[in-house]
Amino acid sequence: MKEIKEIELFAGVGWFRLGLEGWNKKKSATSNYKKNLKEDINYRVIYSNQWEPSTKTQFASLIYERQFGSDGHFNIDISNLSINVLKTKCD
Repeated sequence: MKEIKEIELFAGVGWFRLGLEGWNKKKSATSNYKKNLKEDINYRVIYSNQWEPSTKTQFASLIYERQFGSDGHFNIDISNLSINVLKTKCD
């Protein structure tokens, strides 16, 4: 099984992640696409970030954390994101 590591910037509440990983361990939205591949693909989010500059309470980030956990999820201004953090996650 091939694994693709995903970095999710501007994650919102996680709809893109749900599309790749599937919902409640059902087949993912990409299952029809996967049928045409020679090998199975597993998508794994290694870093996610959601920050809305115009709001004090970060509702989208809070929902994301509730759905997927806070491990690897950050709520920071993307202009303050260090490329070294991403490189470390990808290794």
